[in-house]
Amino acid sequence: MQIGFDLDGFLYDSLEISRDVMNEIRKEMDYDPVTVADFRAQFQSRDWVALHLAWGMRKEDVGQYEDLYNARHNGDELPDFIEGGSNLLHAAVDAVGLDRFWIITNEPAINVRKRFVRDGLLAYVSRVLNPYADKSDTFHDLAMRQPDVPFRYVGDTISDGQAILAARERGAANLEFYGITHSYAWNTAEAMSAFCDEHAFAHTVGTLAEVPIMWNGH
Repeated sequence: MQIGFDLDGFLYDSLEISRDVMNEIRKEMDYDPVTVADFRAQFQSRDWVALHLAWGMRKEDVGQYEDLYNARHNGDELPDFIEGGSNLLHAAVDAVGLDRFWIITNEPAINVRKRFVRDGLLAYVSRVLNPYADKSDTFHDLAMRQPDVPFRYVGDTISDGQAILAARERGAANLEFYGITHSYAWNTAEAMSAFCDEHAFAHTVGTLAEVPIMWNGH
């Protein structure tokens, strides 16, 4: 078995840090702020342009916004681990081995490294992959290295589940998705549950304490 973890909204309480930077830039560009409710209802990481259009931004402004966001979201303000997150990460590695454990996140590598330095997790830096947006290619590539071995990924957004679905449709039938519905997630529990109910490869977990079901099976 291979195990994959997301970071933001799963192990780290990072939504407000990201939203604050976003809304600071939106204000400078004369756009209204995105509320927490709208953020959690609409956030997806498969298509950044589509996301910002959904939040009312003109298409011609998205490139400028992305440049400003990437410059300011530079890891200077580090999010805190959600309680139990560090222990869960160590437990997953103990269960499957470091060579079968991955962290797949849209967070830039330099920002992840800053967190891991602070949190004493540098041993895991080599297991981090950082696709800029859509994770489906990364999921497909990792899963197809051992197509007969289950690859189970846990994340907090429906777009993670959709990326798993896209990779499965390209032949990576060993991929499974676990969507976490705790209050730190970047999508709502209701929307995540609805997605998982529609797909046999997808399951929900309510808290970090439930995540070991991925490798324990109970």
